[in-house]
Amino acid sequence: MALRTDPETDGVTGGILPRPVEEWPGLGGMVRDGFEVDRAALRETGIRIVVDLNDVDIPYWWREPGFNAGDWGRANDVSVLFRRFSDDLFCVASDAVVECLAAACGVATAGQNYDIAENHGWLTRQSFWNRGHSPTTGVSPHAPTPRSSWSDVEKGYALSRYYPSGGFAADWEGIEGSHDYDGLSKEEIRALLMTGDENGMRNFSTVTKAIADDLDGLKGKLRSYADSVSYKWGGAAAEKAQGALKQIYEALGPLVDAHNSLSTLARTCADDIIAPAKARFDHAVTDENWFTDLFQDDDDNSARNFLREVDTQLSQGVLARFPQYVRIDLPGLIRPEDRLTYHS
Repeated sequence: MALRTDPETDGVTGGILPRPVEEWPGLGGMVRDGFEVDRAALRETGIRIVVDLNDVDIPYWWREPGFNAGDWGRANDVSVLFRRFSDDLFCVASDAVVECLAAACGVATAGQNYDIAENHGWLTRQSFWNRGHSPTTGVSPHAPTPRSSWSDVEKGYALSRYYPSGGFAADWEGIEGSHDYDGLSKEEIRALLMTGDENGMRNFSTVTKAIADDLDGLKGKLRSYADSVSYKWGGAAAEKAQGALKQIYEALGPLVDAHNSLSTLARTCADDIIAPAKARFDHAVTDENWFTDLFQDDDDNSARNFLREVDTQLSQGVLARFPQYVRIDLPGLIRPEDRLTYHS
């Protein structure tokens, strides 16, 4: 099998790219006229966006997860690829969430201020965000408490090197086309197989699917809020805010797809490859050599062939289906001179 090492960008052969939306509330043919700006309603909409952002729960440990398919050649390749990709995916997801918070500021202030670090009383109460990247104190005990704060200590959302627009390719450096297991004994191979952590991979799959669902839910709510805003606000400033919401909406699509893809592949790795291989090893190797069991070399050769078959399953079932490229394009609401504030 030839491993895929090229970053694909056409959305057909492994690239996960934004899908443009043709129509959007408050833009183009969907601009509504004949009303005054309802600032109170816009403030409430901004607050609702922030509250919904608190429901996007990406655990900080997920940035470099303890994904372990096993401690032998091909299984280690799979683990390394998952960890590298997860780290970069966390970064661009973080960019999108912070950008969404900036858009909420713009909506809440009718386009006057997109700076998250300003002293927005309403924002501090809802999101726990402050310029020092640490949880704020003095939050009302009656205010709804988000699952985790917006600080880099707690939730970890911050801007990455990819902000505002960019992408990353799956990092195949050091991943070999094949591995040599000559010289390994049956017992050594059995010990290697047992290092595969299918339960950890299942946990990774579950959490990754939950992240995908959270981002997809946020995506749908942004469209709904944009429609609501279009009835309360018009003009050039409103079109800028609507354009930003539309662009964030489009950027969330590849993030949802990438998380769903990783979740599916992690589950495949755990349930269809690693767990069955561990369960079948002793039976398969012993059955194959029942007539010549006195010759240890036959058991060793069978074990090596068994491990090569597992490698083929990992190559075809996981590596060949691994997403190759993710790109998002955000509006860049945070000014270049202010971005250092939001880097972790």
